[in-house]
Amino acid sequence: MAKKLIEELAAPFKPQQFEDEYRRNVERLIEQKQKGQKITTVKQPKPAAVVNIIDALQRSLQKSTKQAKPRTAKKTAGKRTRSAA
Repeated sequence: MAKKLIEELAAPFKPQQFEDEYRRNVERLIEQKQKGQKITTVKQPKPAAVVNIIDALQRSLQKSTKQAKPRTAKKTAGKRTRSAA
């Protein structure tokens, strides 16, 4: 399931899409210290709650599959019931 998800979401790497926030924050702190200013920290977002990895993979796989090709609805004749013998 994970391999299929990775194959569907794989794309060329574009490093210009990413920013080094850690480095930017450290440089800001250095500048504040050099200027004799009070050093302020950047508030970090709270970490997300732990999720069930299998459920997350299944949802991602379903989402990517729906985006790749729309499914057609199948008609069913009705429910089959067991007959008591």
